[in-house]
Amino acid sequence: MKKKIKFTKSNAAFLFIFFIGFIFYMYSSKEVSQENYENIDKKNPLLKIFQSEYSNKVILMKEGDITNDGIEDLIVIYDISKSEKGMVVVLGGENKLTNSVKAPIERQSIRFKNIDEKNEMEFVVSGYRGSKLGYGIYRIENNRIIDLFGEGMDQCC
Repeated sequence: MKKKIKFTKSNAAFLFIFFIGFIFYMYSSKEVSQENYENIDKKNPLLKIFQSEYSNKVILMKEGDITNDGIEDLIVIYDISKSEKGMVVVLGGENKLTNSVKAPIERQSIRFKNIDEKNEMEFVVSGYRGSKLGYGIYRIENNRIIDLFGEGMDQCC
């Protein structure tokens, strides 16, 4: 026997609050990505190094000293195609690019985190492909992006 679901004012209020929260979450996650890109000077010498090697559209950038050499580095997530994104790091101390690795397709974010409290700063890249969430924890070693740990990156990249 099928049970009828009764639609009450409290159910409507819950759905309304949930819907508003979801819209706020979606808006704020896109806003953070856009803010990170806009806060970096388009004349930044590290961005110019990226642009000299890649003509791809930049999706997200974040600047910080991840190699612990006292000089800012630049993480760049860029567009390869509609279904593929890439990521490189421009090493400020050496003025060169690292290897390229796959990046999430949608709603990307980059955070710095000194996980082991040693020399190099680790960085966390996360994002989506549709409803699939993935993240990866990376570090720079010998001028290369090293994947330390990740979950779901094969589904979101």
